[in-house]
Amino acid sequence: MKTLFANTFFDSLQNVFNKERWYNRLWDTIWYDIPRFFSNIWSFRKELYNFYSWESMYSLAMLRRGTELGADYLEKYGMEVEESRMKKIRMMRRAVEIMKLNEGDGFLELAEADLDYEYRIGAFEFKKVDNGELGDPAIDDGEDLYEMFSGLDEKTEEINSLISKRSDELETAAWKELFEILHGQDHEEFKLLQKKHKDEDPEKAWNLWDVWYNGAGMKNWWD
Repeated sequence: MKTLFANTFFDSLQNVFNKERWYNRLWDTIWYDIPRFFSNIWSFRKELYNFYSWESMYSLAMLRRGTELGADYLEKYGMEVEESRMKKIRMMRRAVEIMKLNEGDGFLELAEADLDYEYRIGAFEFKKVDNGELGDPAIDDGEDLYEMFSGLDEKTEEINSLISKRSDELETAAWKELFEILHGQDHEEFKLLQKKHKDEDPEKAWNLWDVWYNGAGMKNWWD
């Protein structure tokens, strides 16, 4: 089999080479890169303003915002076919939803709704204790010590404990779901299914991707 090239191919190839010349790179920097830099600052302004390197939640907020912007772009301007594009958008929106829950008391609120209870915070009380009862010689007997109490009755404490436990369960499940979404499906599984149906049902093998693919997998979120 011969591979033939028209003159337009070589013209296109020359254009690619020209893009790497210093004056074209300088033009791209001034005309495209610098404006995009300031546009990104505006798009991530809230996350940048609140960012601290010592807390992973702020890094998660940057990922959440980037995923949010990506989903908006795919929905408005994406050129991919509708079937797989909308699956991606749904998964991206779900990932954003989970990450937002981590930024506040989202899981606690879900637990309250799930159990139909309200988490209550009491007026903390401090009661003076007898230093001698502590049995710790390292404590200076001349200094007054106090014990902190929540100010809540036993029943309310039990309800708070149930809500906290349920909140932890929901958070654990959500983190697992988030990383399953980001990781995506096992493409080796798809290859095996495709190979199987290729011989048995070629038409089904041809349409298998649209059926099998669920939109997950961060490396697939591009257009």
